[in-house]
Amino acid sequence: MKILRVLFGTLVVLAFAVGCDHKATKNAPSSGGERVIKLIDKQFKSATAEAKASSDAAIEAFKKSDFEKGAAALLTLRSMPTLTADQANAVHNAIRQLQMDLAEMAGNGATNVDQAIQMLRMAR
Repeated sequence: MKILRVLFGTLVVLAFAVGCDHKATKNAPSSGGERVIKLIDKQFKSATAEAKASSDAAIEAFKKSDFEKGAAALLTLRSMPTLTADQANAVHNAIRQLQMDLAEMAGNGATNVDQAIQMLRMAR
């Protein structure tokens, strides 16, 4: 009977540990810029042709993990005077999210993010 209690206690601890690990993985930054894509995609579905082209370029770049091209497209979007307030806010939030994700990825040893980080720093 004592062995069953110890075994049950061990199973409970293991189940808790696996559950905690699963949540940490779920919140990890995306390697393809999915969070950034979500921030801009919805706001630019009915944008001007110029803004739509830049948002599409950013989305395609992030899908390919081309962070330098994606950052350049976001900076191009940011400079457009025809953006609505919601679109400008979405671009601002996307750039902030990208900066956080790139910093974390660089801290984890990613080498394909350095140019995008530098570009965003210079554009402040």
